[in-house]
Amino acid sequence: VYKRQVSIHLYATDPDGDAIAYTRYRINGGEWQNYTGTVIQIATEGHYTIEYYSADVSGMVEDVKSRSFGIASSTPSTQCILDGELGENGWYTSNVRVILVGTAYICGIQYTRYRLDGGGWQIYRWPFVVTDEGTHTIEYYSVSNSGIIESPSSTTFCARAGSTTWRSSWRRRGT
Repeated sequence: VYKRQVSIHLYATDPDGDAIAYTRYRINGGEWQNYTGTVIQIATEGHYTIEYYSADVSGMVEDVKSRSFGIASSTPSTQCILDGELGENGWYTSNVRVILVGTAYICGIQYTRYRLDGGGWQIYRWPFVVTDEGTHTIEYYSVSNSGIIESPSSTTFCARAGSTTWRSSWRRRGT
């Protein structure tokens, strides 16, 4: 995966020493084009496959070869999902489960980091639960597999402890 424009040069040689009659190529299944020796430039973000082959002046044509690559230049994006019982005035009345979902077009996410209430940055591996009462701020960002770093975003929410009562009871059976 590349972060910027890709330059493609095609070079053909014949094992028998014959001159090359032509080299042709196509990109993503498009029309075959004659290669004129000019560098092929691809700058638009996306997935690409270039196919190419050459023929010598004796009429021998080689098998089609191909190379695939991606250009990923977009900044990743991270979504913060809060899961809990929402009460009055936007306060959560239960523990709040935090889910972070990072996406990066073409190349995917290398990792996502977060911090809660100004603490140290941590690698996000799975959802976590906030149990403390009060106002909380989660900051987060992702890094794509091509190394592009998202600017941190933040989500603030309020939780009121004790608003939900959890009861557990058990009875011993037989003695």
